Amino acid sequence: MPDDEAEILAVVDEDDERVDEAPRGTVHDDELRHRAVHVLLSDEQGSLWLQKRSQTKRTSPSRWTSSASGHVPTGEDPREAAQREIAEELGVEAPVLTFVGRTYVEDLDLGEREFNYVFAGIHPGTFDPDEDEVTQVTAFEPHEIDERMGVAPGAFATSFRAIWRRSRKGDLETDDERLSV
Repeated sequence: MPDDEAEILAVVDEDDERVDEAPRGTVHDDELRHRAVHVLLSDEQGSLWLQKRSQTKRTSPSRWTSSASGHVPTGEDPREAAQREIAEELGVEAPVLTFVGRTYVEDLDLGEREFNYVFAGIHPGTFDPDEDEVTQVTAFEPHEIDERMGVAPGAFATSFRAIWRRSRKGDLETDDERLSV
């Protein structure tokens, strides 16, 4: 895997159409729109596996987030990126993933302007997380996430909060034509 800041990402316009490409560091420094993926893995009983990000991460250190997440480099489609992120972060082969939807999240304090592609899958939960990425993986029932987010929203990554709230309301764009971008 290349140096994170040198990784080349597609730069997209407000319609998520590719207009350029740039190194990840430039994309964030210049607040350019780009693509990311979030994976929501659950166990067979419906509890969602969340990861606690490493304290060394540039954005949202030590906060709870999706089971796996990351950027979509140029030349990779969102599904491939989701599968790769599962392997890199959780140390396991990706299960069958279902496209749940897409949403735009902007947090200029973090230099993030992302079209997030959200996938879901089922995994029994034996993980071997990359310690540079993840400090903990825990299963939460959906109502527990709602309750914790209501009491301490800052314990969760900004993008995950937006994705979770929109997915709970059914507000994710589900046009799967975007998967072959």
